[in-house]
Amino acid sequence: MKKILTFLVVNLLLFSILSYYHSGLLAFETGGDQGIHITLPSEGNIIDSDSFEVSGKFDTVQPADYTVCLSITVKSINKEYSYVLSKPSNEWGPITVSITDFGLALSSGTVFDCTAVAILENSTGIPVIGIKSRVYNFKWGIATAPLSPNLLSPQNNFTFSSNEEIYLKWSEVEGAEGYNIQLSNSSSFEEFILNKKLTSNSCDLSNLSLPFGKTYYWRISAFNKYGTSNWSSTWNFLIRDTIAPIIKLTSPIDNSSTTDSIVHITGTVVDNETGVKEVELNGKAISLSGGKLFDITVNLKKGKNVFVLVAFDKAGNKASKSFTVTYQESKPKEKVVINLQIENPLMVVNGVSQEIDPGRGTKPIIIPEWSRTVVPIRAIVEALGGTISWNGTERKVTINFNDTTIELWIDSPKAKVNGIWKWIDNNNHDVRPVIRNDRTMLPLRFVAESLGCEVDWYPETKAITITYQG
Repeated sequence: MKKILTFLVVNLLLFSILSYYHSGLLAFETGGDQGIHITLPSEGNIIDSDSFEVSGKFDTVQPADYTVCLSITVKSINKEYSYVLSKPSNEWGPITVSITDFGLALSSGTVFDCTAVAILENSTGIPVIGIKSRVYNFKWGIATAPLSPNLLSPQNNFTFSSNEEIYLKWSEVEGAEGYNIQLSNSSSFEEFILNKKLTSNSCDLSNLSLPFGKTYYWRISAFNKYGTSNWSSTWNFLIRDTIAPIIKLTSPIDNSSTTDSIVHITGTVVDNETGVKEVELNGKAISLSGGKLFDITVNLKKGKNVFVLVAFDKAGNKASKSFTVTYQESKPKEKVVINLQIENPLMVVNGVSQEIDPGRGTKPIIIPEWSRTVVPIRAIVEALGGTISWNGTERKVTINFNDTTIELWIDSPKAKVNGIWKWIDNNNHDVRPVIRNDRTMLPLRFVAESLGCEVDWYPETKAITITYQG
């Protein structure tokens, strides 16, 4: 019996609730119009105050003690507000919404997209079925041009060195869609080196190849769809030339020897930044042809002659290059006969015996793999009246005799004779200069014959005769 009574009571309550819904007091909706609307602010409106009011209406009168719950989203920040109906009504609100609720602030040129949704809850806090507004969209902010940017780096009046990369940076401006940059040689910006729009708050000038020694002026403005800000303050920077000129000596070869009493000094001086201002040789100014070539003739004194080339550019950078030339008077052309023997530290020059390598006991030897003789050549060249020099950096020997110059490199099977490459031994390309016991040993036959000598080999005694006819 109790179960039957309970069933009847429940059914009566459900019938009463359904009758109440259908009476229209709860504006129960099953589709179509949502039954609750936002009328203020209007769709797409721009609100330019720190706070605003939201109001709305129902399609039908709603009972007292029902609550409108309003959801506002700004910049992905969602806030909820409520309004309780004090009496049955078909209107609701106003509800005050403040921008400070979202931790934001209005500024010129800043516009936020906003969305709003309203729902209706009964006195127990349960949303009423079907009573939910559609999504309303509007904007919140001050729809004007953005503020002017602040310049950040480089600091005003900054000086760059010529090998530094140049980046300009300024403050980001809220509400800006982009920036205008102007770069000029003039503070009045009458002409532009750069005048363009950017989307970021920095600019790389490295690809502009700006000339050194000049002052450059720059300024920035910000823009959006509502307008363009005023120009920022104007800052400037200087690019200082810090790269010295480049001196290239083409002749003579450093540490070379000659039997001529004069030497031709040729080469170039180049400065791609501010340009060459002055070039000196041993303290005396010399002129450049075509702005970079020098070709001068200098008288030599006996022995070692030291030369110093100095170049200055227009920014005051200095470059220098030193080299030496040894002048040795040639001996009268007379017949010279030199006798050598394998494994003998002595040689005989025109009948006079002397050490090949004084104090060291170095001897001519045969390299078994080649079956070729190598000797410490200095004493032989000087006995003929020539000169010999060593370049440790290149591991190169330079021999000068009369009108012949021979250049040989350690471990190279080729040499230069008066600038022409030649095999040291046409029949054996393994033959090359070597170092033995800290002494440079050169292939004897190649050197002697290149200097105009005759070479005779006596296998029975392992003796060698070098003859220069003079």
